[in-house]
Amino acid sequence: MFNKLRPGSTPVDQTHVAIRRERTACRLWVRPVGNRRPQGFTPRHGFTLVEMLVVIAIIGLLLGLMMPVIFSARNSARKVDCQMRLRQIGLAIANYMDSRGQSACYPDVGQMPSLAPGRPTLMSVLAPYVEDAKPVFACPMDTEYYPREGISYEYRSLQFAGKTRQQALASPFNNNRMRPSEEVILMNDFDPFHGSANQDGARNVVYADGHVESL
Repeated sequence: MFNKLRPGSTPVDQTHVAIRRERTACRLWVRPVGNRRPQGFTPRHGFTLVEMLVVIAIIGLLLGLMMPVIFSARNSARKVDCQMRLRQIGLAIANYMDSRGQSACYPDVGQMPSLAPGRPTLMSVLAPYVEDAKPVFACPMDTEYYPREGISYEYRSLQFAGKTRQQALASPFNNNRMRPSEEVILMNDFDPFHGSANQDGARNVVYADGHVESL
């Protein structure tokens, strides 16, 4: 392929042979013009339209399978957050009662601020016991009551407001028999924020003893 040196060649001849060798090597590496390809060249093809549609369909299917799981996990986390806030409110009411001694009465506030504008609100009464944290009174799933009323939870004022523990726990339907505090609901979600109206666990409640459940 390459020109060889003849015996007795001069330095000029050696130079010419070296130049010819370099030119030959360069021609071997230059890509030919047109449809001709160098030996050993492997063409690379991009995605076809069908392949792209298949990939998009697979991605859409995976997203469709994952979205319900993501939404369920998000709603479960918000439900737990709501329960923690109700527990904080229950603890704040217990501290409010303990700070007033044996004859303490439950906060004398209205069930809903808009229904009793002349009475103090539960938020203002309990503010010192929750470090003025207003978000405590907001359920993460509530988009109706908290923006309007400033609270997402119904305080059972007819049963508790202005009453002592003994009065609040006395059953009006059973000769004022004392009920256990873990059976008497103190507050609950205004609406079933965590499911449909007839679904179990759609509404969080806090009992008089401070524990929280879903009903």
